[in-house]
Amino acid sequence: MTRSVAWTVPVELAELLALPGVSGYEDPVRDYLLERVQAFGDPVADAMGNLRVTLGDHGPRILIVAHMDEIGLVVSGIDEDGSVRFEKVGTIDDRLLAGRHVTLHTRTGALAGVIGAVPPHHGGSAGANPATLAIDVGAASAAEVAAFGVRVLDSVSFDKFPRVMHGTRLNCRAVDDRVGCALVLWACRYAAGRDLGARITFAWSVQEEVGLRGAQGLAHGGERYDVIVPVDACASTDGPNHPRRLACFPLGAGPVLRMIDHGSFASPKLAAWLSALAERHGLPLQAGVTGGETDGVPLQVTGAHMVPLTIAMRYVHSLAETCDLRDVDHARQLLERLIDEAQWVPLATR
Repeated sequence: MTRSVAWTVPVELAELLALPGVSGYEDPVRDYLLERVQAFGDPVADAMGNLRVTLGDHGPRILIVAHMDEIGLVVSGIDEDGSVRFEKVGTIDDRLLAGRHVTLHTRTGALAGVIGAVPPHHGGSAGANPATLAIDVGAASAAEVAAFGVRVLDSVSFDKFPRVMHGTRLNCRAVDDRVGCALVLWACRYAAGRDLGARITFAWSVQEEVGLRGAQGLAHGGERYDVIVPVDACASTDGPNHPRRLACFPLGAGPVLRMIDHGSFASPKLAAWLSALAERHGLPLQAGVTGGETDGVPLQVTGAHMVPLTIAMRYVHSLAETCDLRDVDHARQLLERLIDEAQWVPLATR
C-alpha cells in the first residue's frame, strides 16, 4: 500500500512518549495525565498510583483503561570502578541490552548512560548475559557515581528516538502503551460535558508490565463494572520473518479486538457489539488470537464483559516498537462511537 502523505504524531502522544515511566516509577506519566484530566472531572489516584476519572451518573458501568508503565531497568548495585549494575523490570529480551543508550533517573535529575558492550574484537557477544553487563555513566569510581546522585533503586529508562516511517508508521520505544494512554485521554476529553447514557470511568493503571498489579488494585477497589475495555498494544506477527501462527494483523488495517491471549478470553457478545458498531460507522476493525496479557485479565474475573481494543504493533517490547497512526485514529473514532452509544452496550450474559 502506498503511503505518500506524511502523518504528524499527535502532540499529546509525542509528549507521553517522551516521559519516563518504568513500572513502579510512573509518576511523570501520571502527573502529566492528572494535569489534563482535572478539567474534565474529579480525578482520583489510589494508593498504588492508578489514576481514574468517572463521568456520567447512570446507565451501564463502563471502564476504559490503559497502562502508564513501560519496561525498563532499576539500579541494583554500584561497583568500585564506577560500573552501575541493574536488574530488568518487565519482560525484556536480553539481546536488546548491550550497547543501548539509557537514562538514569536520580534524586538530582536525569543522567545519561550506556549499557557497556564488549566489542567482538575482544570476544564480546550482543547476546551477553545481563548479569555480566553494567551501565557506564562516565564515572571512574563508586564515589564519583554517588556524587552524580545515583543510588540503588533508581529507575533507568531506555532512550527513545521517535520517528514516522513512510508517512504513517510511528516507531519508538514505549508506544506500548503510551498510545493507549493517549487514546483514553482523548476519549475522556470527548466524553466531558456530554450527556452520557452510561457511567464511564477512564483509568490509567500502574505496573502492568510486572504482573498486571495496578489492574488488580482496580479490580479490588470497590467499584464494579459491567463492561471493561483495556486499550493496549497487540504484538502482531506482521513484521519481516515473523511466524504467522498468531496475530498476523496488518498494520494500517484497523485496531484489533484481542479475543484470546495467554491470560483471557474476551466476551464474544461485547466483541460482536463493537464489531457491529465499527461496521455501522465505516471503521476498520480486526480480531484474533495473540500472546501476552492485558489489564483485562484481573478485571474480567470481577464478572464483566471484557474485550481489549488494541493497536497492532511490530517488535513489541523492543526499542523499535512500530504501529500505524491510521490505526490509532480509527481506535480514537471507535471509542468516541462507543461513548455516543454506551447506553446500548450488552449487559446480559454470553
